[in-house]
Amino acid sequence: MHTVTNIENQAANVRLDTVNRLAIALDVDPCLPLSSDPVEAPGDYAERPLGDSVAQNLKRLRLRLSLTQEQAATSAGLGRVYAYKIESKTVAATLDTLDALARVVGVETWQLLV
Repeated sequence: MHTVTNIENQAANVRLDTVNRLAIALDVDPCLPLSSDPVEAPGDYAERPLGDSVAQNLKRLRLRLSLTQEQAATSAGLGRVYAYKIESKTVAATLDTLDALARVVGVETWQLLV
C-alpha cells in the first residue's frame, strides 16, 4: 500500500517490474497510470516484458535525434553508460530514470513502455 501512495504522490523511485505488477493487479495497461491524459483502458492486461519495450523505444527515439547512448545518458543526468545498460537490458530501470530519459528524447514517460 505504501508503494501505491508513493507512486500517486510521485515520491518513489519505483522499479519497472513494480509498475508491471500493479498493472496486472489493477487489470490495466502499465502506460495508463503514467499518462497525464485521462484515457479509457481496456481490461484483461497480460504481463509483457516492459524492459524490452523500453530498450527498443529508447534506442529508436535517441537514434531519431542522432544521440549516442552516452549523450542520452549524460543529458538525463545519468552515468555515461546507463542508456547502454537499459538498451542491453542489464539494469532494472526505475520510473525516475525513465522520466529523465523521456525528457531527453522528447516524449512522456509512458511512451517508452508502449
